Amino acid sequence: MDILSLFLSFVNHFEGFLTDSISFHKLEALITDSTSELNLDVLGNILDAIDLEFKNSRERKDKWIVQETRPRSLITSLGLITFRKTYYHSKVRKNNGKFDYYSYTEDYLGIDKWSKMTLSAETKLINNALDNGMTWAAENTIPGYVTTRQTISKKVKSINYNLKEDIPEDKTVTHTLYIEADEVHANLQRKKLSKGKKINKIVPVILTHEGHKEDFVKKKELKNTHYIASSILKTEKLWNEAYKYLDSRYNLDKVKYLFISGDGAPWIKQYLEAFPFAIYVLDKFHYRKALNYIFKKDTIITELADHYLRNNMVKEFKILVNHQIENYPHQRKYINQKQNYLISRR
Repeated sequence: MDILSLFLSFVNHFEGFLTDSISFHKLEALITDSTSELNLDVLGNILDAIDLEFKNSRERKDKWIVQETRPRSLITSLGLITFRKTYYHSKVRKNNGKFDYYSYTEDYLGIDKWSKMTLSAETKLINNALDNGMTWAAENTIPGYVTTRQTISKKVKSINYNLKEDIPEDKTVTHTLYIEADEVHANLQRKKLSKGKKINKIVPVILTHEGHKEDFVKKKELKNTHYIASSILKTEKLWNEAYKYLDSRYNLDKVKYLFISGDGAPWIKQYLEAFPFAIYVLDKFHYRKALNYIFKKDTIITELADHYLRNNMVKEFKILVNHQIENYPHQRKYINQKQNYLISRR
């Protein structure tokens, strides 16, 4: 990959323009266009290099035979890119007499062979459409490429949270509301070539409810649950949607207490922008999980540690933890991590 020639091409793009007088507005537009072209040139060279490196590798020659190399187009956040993609078939036939077929570039980058647009491009399109409207997003999101409003509409509708749902208004006054924030790990059914590990997509989920329906039954059920989730929207927007839903349904000015629970992930702490007066608590599952790890499920000492944390007796809690570190010195690092986790989120 010749980076120098790419930059020379970038500089040469200005020759002929700077010899004559030029407006500052036109100069800005020229630099923007040239930079976009440079970004695409760099991206194209990287993709071609990835394809060629595997094509010439010993691993490929041992397992795969070149079937064909043909161009592939893909809409990216940098613009429309066309690059070389080599297809291979296995040297050995399967039991049914057929070959296995493979594309290294798609596997390496985690791109579905039918995808026409990258996830980054989709995310930018959807966020711009929500902020500025579909027409503006179609014309201004992808450098040098105009997307159709129909394409953006399909992308928005594919989000697993309906932004235009009808929100019922609760006529009764609800003094206490609860929000539980967590993450769902979705298996994308693809594997990384190097280590063979599954690639998961993390989807943030916000659950709102009014607490338990009855206190006297053994298996308690939550009252008026509502899920808000998206694999594409920014988490700040999810919290804004949670605020709009709760305020539309309950009128938050009349709610006295709003409790938010989660495992303390950074995106969960973004609730403060939407709900600055909410009370944050560590959810019971992760709280108990951390305690059990430190104190090895010893019932008596675990309950004592729980008592210390609930009553803000941090010094006493640390004494218990230090005793565990003495018993399990090889786990010092992880016990300290769990201790800091519990103290910071109590």
